Amino acid sequence: NKYHYPAFRYDYIAFNLRNALFKDQRVRLAIAKCVNKEEIIQGVYQGLAVAASGPFPITSCAHNKEVKPVAYDIEGAKALLAEVGWKDHDGDGILDKEGKPFEFTLITNQGNKVRESIAQVVQNGLQKAGIRMNIRVIEWSVFIHKYVDERQFEAVLLAWNLSRDPDATPIWHSSQTGKNQYNFVGYKNVEV
Repeated sequence: NKYHYPAFRYDYIAFNLRNALFKDQRVRLAIAKCVNKEEIIQGVYQGLAVAASGPFPITSCAHNKEVKPVAYDIEGAKALLAEVGWKDHDGDGILDKEGKPFEFTLITNQGNKVRESIAQVVQNGLQKAGIRMNIRVIEWSVFIHKYVDERQFEAVLLAWNLSRDPDATPIWHSSQTGKNQYNFVGYKNVEV
């Protein structure tokens, strides 16, 4: 017999929150609106995945059923980005602000075809909104030690495997942003 059940893990895109491009929450939400999760679920995972709505799997006691995944909405993303000043001022199809195009590089590790496929889906959605996202695939040890550990990235595509204990402190708490700690994105929120 074969059984399918949700794993205690999730794929995610992490933005380097020390980078001014990602400081405004509306920018991060707009990018999330450009991710076609259904295409990832069906095309990459052959239907064997669910859209995440937070840092806890749907089978976790800490999962909040009231929080829904961010909907795929290119026009909504464009509206959010326009609020922050990102518009296609020069008509080249890429959003710009103060003469600078909205462009960044997403890195992920070599040898993981799932992540490479996810990155391509994300790149396609962002392109529709006028964001140029470059994909860079890097050998694992260099990826971790030179880029992730040293915080030398704009955005990174990874996954978290979680324990059954729903304690996300090591990943998201403000006190965990130091060298060799898991909050390498620099997330800080007083309320959280």
